[in-house]
Amino acid sequence: MARYHREYKKGSEHAGWKGGRLSDKSGYVLVYSPEHSSSNSNKYVREHRLVMEKHLGRFLNSGEVVHHINGIRNDNRIENLQLFQTNGEHLRHERTGKVPNWSEDGKKQMIEAHHNWANSGNTKWRKFDKSEIVYLYHDCGWLPDMIARKIHTNSETVGNLLREYGYTLEVQAAYKRITLTGVVKLKENPEVLESYARRSPVNASRLKALCDKVHQNLSETEYLLVLLQVFPQSRRIHEMALKSHPHIGPYRPQGRK
Repeated sequence: MARYHREYKKGSEHAGWKGGRLSDKSGYVLVYSPEHSSSNSNKYVREHRLVMEKHLGRFLNSGEVVHHINGIRNDNRIENLQLFQTNGEHLRHERTGKVPNWSEDGKKQMIEAHHNWANSGNTKWRKFDKSEIVYLYHDCGWLPDMIARKIHTNSETVGNLLREYGYTLEVQAAYKRITLTGVVKLKENPEVLESYARRSPVNASRLKALCDKVHQNLSETEYLLVLLQVFPQSRRIHEMALKSHPHIGPYRPQGRK
């Protein structure tokens, strides 16, 4: 039994031929260009790219984007077209001065993605302010995980950076390191204390009590007395306060007189 093979005709010989121009679902005009290196499976290329190529006298590379200035996708006059070297440049141009219309779910996803990136510990593509980190650690007496919350990274990253800056990290409770300047700074950044509370709720509650008693005009010697009030059982704090306040007497552990 003989078999018949249907012969499919292409281009101008096809029954549905419309002169080599048609529009896609996105509203762009397509032109039949079977010899073009960037033609699709049906041998069509978007007209605005062909117009820009003719204007430039060269082929466009795959990363270049041709933008319609007036937003009308089938208006392919050269004066209505603008070339961007990358899609990123095009997006920046499109978003400048515009407020993104994100859904609540979209906003949550963006925030989560940012937090995941910030907490990844990858410092390769981030530039950290060395002076800020040194100030928070040396002058304020903040712990690495407190600094991490402030600069949106993780404590391991902060620890690595401090070692690069020449510091030997001390394993201490926050209240033993934090200075008067550090307490004032902590009061300005309550989210840092909230974050620290999730890791060390007991020490965080003591720090909060310290923040409640400290004000900006407090002197260093007065600050030592406040420290002693909040942490009366700390031998180290007692010894520090004793140097400037001998009247407080020698250290006596709780339960002894």
